[in-house]
Amino acid sequence: MFLTFGRAARPVLPTARGAAILLQPWLSRPFDPMPPPFTDNPLCSCIETEPCALCRFCKAHNTQRGRKALCEKVTRYLVLQPVYQHALAQAMHALFPDKIVHDDEKDICTMLFEAVLFEDTSAGTTPFSYFVDNAPLSPDEKRLYTAWRSHTRHGLLAVEKVIPGEEVHVAALTGEKRYRVYEQRATTTLKKGAVVMARIVPFLNAWMFTTETILSFSGSAGERLQASYGLVIPQFVFVRKYHEDHKRRMAG
Repeated sequence: MFLTFGRAARPVLPTARGAAILLQPWLSRPFDPMPPPFTDNPLCSCIETEPCALCRFCKAHNTQRGRKALCEKVTRYLVLQPVYQHALAQAMHALFPDKIVHDDEKDICTMLFEAVLFEDTSAGTTPFSYFVDNAPLSPDEKRLYTAWRSHTRHGLLAVEKVIPGEEVHVAALTGEKRYRVYEQRATTTLKKGAVVMARIVPFLNAWMFTTETILSFSGSAGERLQASYGLVIPQFVFVRKYHEDHKRRMAG
C-alpha cells in the first residue's frame, strides 16, 4: 500500500498503532550540532535507583504490543459511548457527506478518528477527556492517561536519529523541542532527515506514538504545509487538507 503527498512514495511502515507511510525525506534544514536536551514528561517520579509506580507500570507495557494495548483501551471504551459516537458521526459526515469511503481513503478515516478523539469539543469536552474522567481505570492508568490529555503533541517532527528496534529521536521544526520516542518496527525503515506528521504522548521517561498512520512528506510538500499552517498543525485541519488534496489527485 502507498500514499503519496509530494513526489514518489515509499512502502508502508508499521508503528505501535498500525501502518506508517514514509515518503521522501525533507533535508532542507541542517540539524543543530548542539541540540537542546530532550523534552521531559511529567510521569517519572523515581528516586535514585528506586523506580516509581508509574515507571514500573509503563515498563510492563513497553513493547509494541503493550503500547498498542494502551491506545486500544481508549477506543474500546469510547466506541460504546454516545459522546464519541455523535462526535465521530458528525466528523465523518463533514468529510464524507455522500457516506461512501473508498478503500484508498481508509487511512484518512484512521487519522480522522484520532483527530476526533483528541480535538473534538462539540460535547463540551473531548472524547479523550471523557474517557479519562469516566472510564474504570487503575490509579496508574489514570495518571498516565491524564498526562496524555495534558501533554499530547501533534505536528511536523524532524527525525534526528533512529535506534533500530528501540526508539526514534525527533525534533519540532523550530528546533526548540526534542523528543525520545519509543518505537520498534518502524525503526527498520525510518531514516534520519525524514519529517513525519504524527501525534506523541508521554510514556515512561520519554514519549510514544499514538498515531496509527504516520506520514512523512517530500521537501516541497512539507514546506507548503509549514507555510500554510505553521509549525503546529491541528489534526482536524491537516486531515481536511489531506483529504482535499487526495480528491484532487484522484480527479486528476
